[in-house]
Amino acid sequence: AAPHEPPQRPRGAIGRGPRAVETPDDAIGFDGVQNTGWTPPDPSLAVGPEHVVQVTNGALAFFEKDGTFLEQRPLEGEAGVWGDLGTLDFVFDPEALYDPHSGRFFVMASEGLTPDSKARLLLAVSDDENPVGAWFTFRIDVSDVGASLFDSPNMAVDESALYVTGDPANGTWTVQIWAKAGLVDGSSATRVNAIAVPTTTQSAGPPTIVGGTGAMYWVEHEEGFGDAVRLIAVRDPLETPQVDTFVLPVEPYTFPEDPPQQGTFSRPDTFDARLWSVDFAGDSLWATHHVNSTSVRARWYEIALGGWPSSGAEPTIAQWGEVLPGSGIRTYFPAIGADADGNAMITFSRSSSSEFISMATAMRAATDPPGTFRPMVIERINSGPYTLFGRWGDYASVR
Repeated sequence: AAPHEPPQRPRGAIGRGPRAVETPDDAIGFDGVQNTGWTPPDPSLAVGPEHVVQVTNGALAFFEKDGTFLEQRPLEGEAGVWGDLGTLDFVFDPEALYDPHSGRFFVMASEGLTPDSKARLLLAVSDDENPVGAWFTFRIDVSDVGASLFDSPNMAVDESALYVTGDPANGTWTVQIWAKAGLVDGSSATRVNAIAVPTTTQSAGPPTIVGGTGAMYWVEHEEGFGDAVRLIAVRDPLETPQVDTFVLPVEPYTFPEDPPQQGTFSRPDTFDARLWSVDFAGDSLWATHHVNSTSVRARWYEIALGGWPSSGAEPTIAQWGEVLPGSGIRTYFPAIGADADGNAMITFSRSSSSEFISMATAMRAATDPPGTFRPMVIERINSGPYTLFGRWGDYASVR
């Protein structure tokens, strides 16, 4: 499968109006970036001790945890986050994370459609745990692994390294490994290793942060009809990286249907069954994707690693499930997060031929029956059909 289409800029400016902080009894959260000026918006979220960082195509915004808006910056152009480095007007597919090891926020994006046909990786690192203030910024030519375009990048960190993957225009899925020390003090962006990983898919999902197993993990799907997911582990990232893989059988799945929505024949493009979101908690990977060619639905897994690959044990499926709200209702573009105690949350889009697209969440406690989430809560419902370019999402975050 080829990399999916980059976003487009259909109309409108980035929203900078007042934000309402709304927390009704049966819902959560507050308004973030209101209008990105792009389709799709590609939202990503990072949460630190006191702050929330949201990045979308078009904007980077900072909030206090109670929803108080602090600041918003554009991503692209001379006034953007990387503007003083010469970044132009096509900055897309951003991602954010908070690194508890260094106490810093990381933001990443791709830059494409440049006059010199170079693929560039954009990195920004806050100078402390408060995102309001100075950031160290880097604009890096990655054409050696991305050719002219580096699409759908993913980012993860551990104690010593930053890991970046993506869908390169040259078709070779590569794990780029950067020394974190120079990034967090602003002195340098040093790529130590770039490992080409044999794969027939794209955008294997990484967790945001890895724990005490001594490896960084990715999870990828199979093309077409699948009955397994493939785990990838990288150890010793800054010296002599060792790559281990494991094929883990799962309930068979097919590529996802493009879901219907009320009031239009237009259907959002779901692309493929890539693992859209992966989190690491305890000794488990929590992963989610959307599957099923006849009625798309969000599927999730808890993968018990058992210390793999260092322990010699084989990973297993501890539990799994699918989000099935009712007949004819589709769920798609999911994201998942968990904690070390085994509590988890999932967010996703839902629609049907008689429903506009909505955003929903569901939670589970570690003590709940295996393979189940509690009843969903619909957080926001569209007021009409959505038809721009057949795009929706493409991403979401749970932190």
